[in-house]
Amino acid sequence: MQGTEITFSGAVEAILNDEECAQMMHIISDPRSIMPRALALSRMHQLLLRPTVDFPARDFYKLTEAARHSSYDYDALNDALAIRLEFEGASISEEMRTWISGVLSRKNLRPQARGGRDKNSGFIKRSLTALMVYRAAKHGLRPTRSLVSPAYSACDAVVAALARFGHYVTYDSVAKSWTTHAQDWMREELEP
Repeated sequence: MQGTEITFSGAVEAILNDEECAQMMHIISDPRSIMPRALALSRMHQLLLRPTVDFPARDFYKLTEAARHSSYDYDALNDALAIRLEFEGASISEEMRTWISGVLSRKNLRPQARGGRDKNSGFIKRSLTALMVYRAAKHGLRPTRSLVSPAYSACDAVVAALARFGHYVTYDSVAKSWTTHAQDWMREELEP
């Protein structure tokens, strides 16, 4: 148990000291969503499409489908791909090439921006929460736990980090974000 506590404490501290996680916590914890959705989505896509990871085609397809219907998603996806293209040695999948070619040839046009409040703002918070669980799990914690187990999972680490940040959430809400919004590559990378 002692080793688990050290890993758990290390994961909480890593989340609190990580600049990208700090940005995610600002987005998640701000009930007024001061940070514009476009910036939040752009940041999320940059993290998901980081140049050092081969991004599975099935997950990339989900991003392109969202980009076909939302100007925010379209801009965020293209910004993240531009960063990936600038990174020397980053792999560009056939799906990414096809999307980029469609943008350049104007087959993939930017959807018309819609006014009003974004109906999918919860999606961003849940997706970023799942990304934080993934980052905590990289410190040796299991992503989730059974409800009768001690509170030493990556979801618990995210709950603890957000609480220290002043945003109180339950284990169940973080675990639900993980189960519904974690990308397939995150799960595969964490498998033993």
